Amino acid sequence: MEGTLIGERYRLTQPIAQGRAGSVWIAQDTRVNRTVVAKPVALRSPQDASFALEQAKHAARLRHRCAVTVYDVLAEGPRVWIVSEYVPSRSMADFLDGHGRLAFADTAMLGTQVSAAVAAAHEIGLLHRAIEPSNVLLADDGGVLITNFGVGGLHANPDFQAPEVIDGDRPTTESDVFALGATLFYAGEGTVPFSDDKPPKFRHLADTALQPLLGRMLSANPALRPTMETAWAELRAAAKAPHLAEQRTIPAPRPATAEPPETANSEQPTRPRIAVAPADHANPGRHPVVITGPQAPVPPRTTAIPWPRNDLDLAQASRPRGPKAYGLPSAPMMAAAIVLAVLVGVVFAELVLV
Repeated sequence: MEGTLIGERYRLTQPIAQGRAGSVWIAQDTRVNRTVVAKPVALRSPQDASFALEQAKHAARLRHRCAVTVYDVLAEGPRVWIVSEYVPSRSMADFLDGHGRLAFADTAMLGTQVSAAVAAAHEIGLLHRAIEPSNVLLADDGGVLITNFGVGGLHANPDFQAPEVIDGDRPTTESDVFALGATLFYAGEGTVPFSDDKPPKFRHLADTALQPLLGRMLSANPALRPTMETAWAELRAAAKAPHLAEQRTIPAPRPATAEPPETANSEQPTRPRIAVAPADHANPGRHPVVITGPQAPVPPRTTAIPWPRNDLDLAQASRPRGPKAYGLPSAPMMAAAIVLAVLVGVVFAELVLV
C-alpha cells in the first residue's frame, strides 16, 4: 500500500503503527508538501462511517497546543481516513506499560495539559468521548497532547468510561471529566479506579493533593463532578501544592536564580518522570528537561478561550513555534540577506557590462 494516493492528495509513505482498521501511515500532503498522519477509522456499521465523518469535521475546528490538529477527513471506498498533524511521540499507555506509575507531580502536570485541551473543546461544543491512556501522547519534544477527538468513542475502553455511558446514556462533558479522572488515577496509581467486582468497588486512592479532585471527578453522580475548566484550575493548583511536591523523587535542575535544590523523598517509591520542555521563549521545545515544579506563565495571547491557553505554562512552551524553534534565520536576518544578495547582483551585472 506504500505509495498509494488517497483523496487525490495524500501519498502514504511509511506505516508507523497498527490500528483497529489497519496500518496508521506517515503520509505526504502533495498540495502543500507537508508531512501528516493518515489513519483509517475502524467502523462497525455504515452508520459508524457517517458518525466518524461528522466527528472528525468537528474535531478539525479545534486548535490547541495540547491537542493533535485534524487537517482533513475523507471517505475512500469503504474506509474513512482522518488526516492529522504528525507528532513524533508515544502513547501514555505504552509509556506506563514500560515504566509503571508516574510520580504524582507528573500526573498533575499531565492532567493540567490534557484538561486544557479538552476544556477548550468543550467551549466549542466538542466532546472527546474516549479520554484514556492510549489517546494521550507524550511527544518527543516534551509536550503532552490528546488525540482522537470524537472518533475514539467508537471503540472506547470501558475501564475509563463513565458509568452512565456504560449504561447506555449519551456522552456529555461530565462523562469526559470522569474519563480524565480515571486516566489520571491510572497514571498515578498504576491501576484502573474500579475493580471487576459486581458491583464494582472503588480502589484505594493515595493520600495526595490530587485525592479530593480525583474523588469528585470519579463521582458516580455526574452532577457532582467538576467542569473541565474547574478540573484544569485545580490540577494546576495541585501541581504547585507542597504536599505533592514532597513526593517528587528526582530533584529539579537548578534555575539561574535557584533556591537550594529539593531532595528526594526516600520514603516514596521511585516513579519515572516524564520530560517536559521548559518555558524557554527564545527556543521553546528544543531541549526537553525534567521539570518538577511550575514554570513562569507564558505572556497572554489574543484568543477567544483565554483560560486554557494564557495561563497554561508548560503546554504553551512545550511545542516548537516560530522561526527560532526550527533553527531558521529571523526576519531581520533574512531581510539583510536579501538586500546583500541584491547588491551583489547589481555589482556583478555592472562588472559584466563593463
